[in-house]
Amino acid sequence: MTIPKKGSRRIQVGENHYRWVANGNDNTINVTVQLEQGKGQKLVAYFNYRNLWTPKGDSSFARKFQGRSVTPKSIELIMEWALKNGWEPGAQGKPFLMGVDKTSKLVPVTVFGEKGEYID
Repeated sequence: MTIPKKGSRRIQVGENHYRWVANGNDNTINVTVQLEQGKGQKLVAYFNYRNLWTPKGDSSFARKFQGRSVTPKSIELIMEWALKNGWEPGAQGKPFLMGVDKTSKLVPVTVFGEKGEYID
């Protein structure tokens, strides 16, 4: 399935043009990248949200903010790593997957909280 133009963004890495889209679910931000012409192996990367939680006073917590931003620069970084490590965007095949362990190292996020707050 091709990434649609509507709702996706365009990026150029090297000589090739790609489309990418990011969407969130309950646990991660999912990013999918594919050659702009829509054929070939997709890159699917997962990012953690890096939420900052603050105490509500009744032994529960409320999310204060989300620390993760997925930017064109972060997409470029994961694409460059994937291209060096086996992603073949022009070849057919199963998606090339990158877990949060890898994306967190390539695109780190620093979130500072106050006493009693925690980060997930």
